[in-house]
Amino acid sequence: MERESNPMQPMCRSGCGFYGNPATDAKGQDDILFVLISGGGSALLPMPRRPVDLKKKMSLVLELSNRGASIKELNIVRIALSDIKGGRLALAASRAHAVVSLIISDIVGDSIELIASGPTFSKTISKHPKPKEILGRYSLWDSLDKDVQKILRDPRIYISRN
Repeated sequence: MERESNPMQPMCRSGCGFYGNPATDAKGQDDILFVLISGGGSALLPMPRRPVDLKKKMSLVLELSNRGASIKELNIVRIALSDIKGGRLALAASRAHAVVSLIISDIVGDSIELIASGPTFSKTISKHPKPKEILGRYSLWDSLDKDVQKILRDPRIYISRN
């Protein structure tokens, strides 16, 4: 693992904070996936949604941070641009017997869906602003590439398993 000095950058350049993808390895009823979720987890699990690449995602999150966005706002945008956050890790492991999350909060008020951008939290979080609203508030929406805008406009950003 290659460490970075900037906390806004991923701790691992390979695109994930683990070897392989334990969610896709947890394929059967005999498998249990344990996930430790803590502060800094968003930087450890950067897996961007295609066609967005890691550099583009990191650049956007860093620019948002530089303009004063809160950690909650950063995580909402990270969730929208991720293939693993916002419950997508749990969804990928849905064939396993269980997914057990051990969560250590670094967010005031223990907003479970936003701790490490909620990789195992799979309910719609409509009480929060949408990524497009956040990026508009910081005058970043119009400067985004069309592929990024398309992903952020998609109303199915958050996984719902109802």
